[in-house]
Amino acid sequence: MVFLAFLVSGITWKLCLAVDRALKVRRMNMPVVPGGLPFLGQVLELIRMPPWDLMVQWMKKLGPIYRFTLFGESCVVVADPALLREVLQTSMKAFQKDLDFTYKPFMPLLGTGLVTSEGQLWYTQRAMVSAVFRIEILEIIPHIAKRAVERMCSKLEEVRGTGTPIEIGEMFRHLTLQVIAEAILSLSPEESDKTFAKMYLPIVTEGNLRTWYPYRAYLPTPANFAFHRHVKVLNDYITSIIEKRWTIRQLESKLSIPTNKRQQDILDRILSGVDTHTWSPSVVRQIRDEIKTFILAGHETSASMLTWALYELTQSEEITKEVMGEAERVFGKGATAMTPLPASETLVGLAFTQSCLKETLRKYSVVPIVTRETVRDVGLGGKYLIPKGTRMMILIQGVHHRADIWPAPLEFTPQRFQEAMPKPFTFLPFIDGPRNCLGQHLALLETKIVLATLVQRFRFEAVEGEGGREAGRKHPSMVPVIPDDPGLMVLVT
Repeated sequence: MVFLAFLVSGITWKLCLAVDRALKVRRMNMPVVPGGLPFLGQVLELIRMPPWDLMVQWMKKLGPIYRFTLFGESCVVVADPALLREVLQTSMKAFQKDLDFTYKPFMPLLGTGLVTSEGQLWYTQRAMVSAVFRIEILEIIPHIAKRAVERMCSKLEEVRGTGTPIEIGEMFRHLTLQVIAEAILSLSPEESDKTFAKMYLPIVTEGNLRTWYPYRAYLPTPANFAFHRHVKVLNDYITSIIEKRWTIRQLESKLSIPTNKRQQDILDRILSGVDTHTWSPSVVRQIRDEIKTFILAGHETSASMLTWALYELTQSEEITKEVMGEAERVFGKGATAMTPLPASETLVGLAFTQSCLKETLRKYSVVPIVTRETVRDVGLGGKYLIPKGTRMMILIQGVHHRADIWPAPLEFTPQRFQEAMPKPFTFLPFIDGPRNCLGQHLALLETKIVLATLVQRFRFEAVEGEGGREAGRKHPSMVPVIPDDPGLMVLVT
């Protein structure tokens, strides 16, 4: 009898919660995507095409805030700068990272790093990490980027004029991985290719597959076993680097050897803020997760940005000529591998090249959507009620493709970034607000040197992929957004 009463009360409580949530959903006071199936909601529509493209279509019909259902859950899509200011800044504590869905496939890489942490842990990490992206780190990035692009140029020279297609996207992935690995850990390009390229890239690829096919994480398949093996090898590898570096620094301190006797990298700067008395395996794990986060964020999006930017230049002779002219003014006419890198104040002259990269980030929105989850009931815009547990989808591509904010949004117009600074929360490749990307200046500095160098030295033409796949067509599911073909290019003499 007691058990029956307990069961009835439990069911009643759950029904009350369900009714309360249903009433709150009704009061959300926003347009709803029509159609859908019971429980599944709009899932069948979302898998028929790139979901962010479909969400932009819905935005054009329903407005910059609306909701739809996915597996029984309410999802709110926002593409309005004023509302995004509340989500990402003024009410950010009510909107936390969605670790159970969007980030879940990548948690083995991100761990408790800066991207996924919340609350006091995030504030502590942000303070620690922001210090390492000081001016002196940005001063060494151009030299690292120049060495990387010169290595790439040597490989490109081997196929110049042969008509042999090259997978430029894959070359950019290796280049940006080499740059970030040297900046963070002082790894040589050979070591980066031998380790990170073999361990990191398969993990990222499997993570993307798990985003769309979550069941992959639970099946005893060779791919699943390989994923866990790669993660363990990567963790052990980075942990060993951290521990060896700590030992070196302790020895330097004991022998009074100045640390500036060797090149300081980002790991050195992180370790300089760690007290000897607090050093422990948990500290090592935290630093390891930060490094994995830096590497993931520091190469995938930069490689995608370079791939799309170079593709757009192959579509416009006028824009290409302007980038070439700017490169000649900054690097010198006929610059080669032996030409010294200009001073930092001269590199500022690559302004139009940087505008091309920013326009690439706007048009292609290489990270088209990010999600948050509400941790309490919260009002938005003085008009909308967002119940606790709602998945908030920040439609970056939607903001970037709004014609009232960006006229002719599907046209590639770098000049728009030279005319005026974008208004807050209208240009979001690095997010906006307190959680904006710390590495954005590093990424733009690196990529403008790479892009300008390549355009000055070579003439590229985009070609169709295997089976006649159209050059410049977006991959339907990969994030960061990449071409559906491997980004094939040929070098013209």
